[in-house]
Amino acid sequence: MRALIITIQATCLGAWTLFWIIVALITSALTRRRRYSLALARRVWAPVVLGVLGVRLEVTGAGRSDFPRPCLFVVNHESFVDIPVLFRALPVPLRFLAKVELRQVPFVAHFITAMGMVFVDRRDSDAARESIEEVAEVLRSGACLVAFPEGTRSRSGEIRPFKTGAFVAAIKAGVPVVPIKIEGSAAVLPPDGFSPRPGRVRLIVGAAISSSGLSLEDRRSLADKAQLRLADLGVTVH
Repeated sequence: MRALIITIQATCLGAWTLFWIIVALITSALTRRRRYSLALARRVWAPVVLGVLGVRLEVTGAGRSDFPRPCLFVVNHESFVDIPVLFRALPVPLRFLAKVELRQVPFVAHFITAMGMVFVDRRDSDAARESIEEVAEVLRSGACLVAFPEGTRSRSGEIRPFKTGAFVAAIKAGVPVVPIKIEGSAAVLPPDGFSPRPGRVRLIVGAAISSSGLSLEDRRSLADKAQLRLADLGVTVH
């Protein structure tokens, strides 16, 4: 029975996500504005995904909705669930840094490009530098952008050392960095395979860290400060 439920969940989520991407792309093409499609992600797509997976979302933290805009959100990453959780919890049009492998995924790649998000290829240093410049330009345009600076999803739950690329972009754009911690998402949907279990996911928004007056030589210290502040947020969900 559980296998049947999982199959139904996977089928529903796949069909819903494909339908929503098509609607978002059409909306963006007709209106020539990304914010309407990104609003659909927050108000329509994400709530359905979280509902199907049985996620009970709790948003806390000193920052909550009064964070500065534009800004760079830096978030720990344990599960696919983190994406709809962020869309649902943060009341702004969100853009993401996406790993370059997603360029090979039909529709998803088109959506990422159409929404003005940025692909990052960490394996190619020249491409990575170009991506950083693109991220800085997105931030300068007034966008709030999400980065997962650990570089990949954590299997252990331990927060890994942050890579500095996104912080270089924040310094270049002169925008603050806002740490966000997500707890419980890996328990709801582990990173390997598709085996969802209903549960609580907690998103904690931390206080902003200013990048004003910093130089590119400060990128490592800014990344370390953001990592420490993120790690100190909240308590682990049981």
